[in-house]
Amino acid sequence: MSTYWSASGWKQERGPLSGEDVEFAKSKGLMFDPIPITHDEIVSRLHELHLQVAKK
Repeated sequence: MSTYWSASGWKQERGPLSGEDVEFAKSKGLMFDPIPITHDEIVSRLHELHLQVAKK
C-alpha cells in the first residue's frame, strides 16, 4: 500500500522496489503500469459498462 499511497495522497514516484520485483508483481496481476485517464473518460467507460451489465 505504501508503494503508491502516503498520508498526503497518491505518490508520484514508486517506492523502493527493484525492477525485478515490479515485473514479478505485474506478471501475477498485482501491479500495473500507470494508466493516464481523465475523469470524463472514466465516467464514459463506466456508463458504457453499466449499460452492458444485467440487473440480475
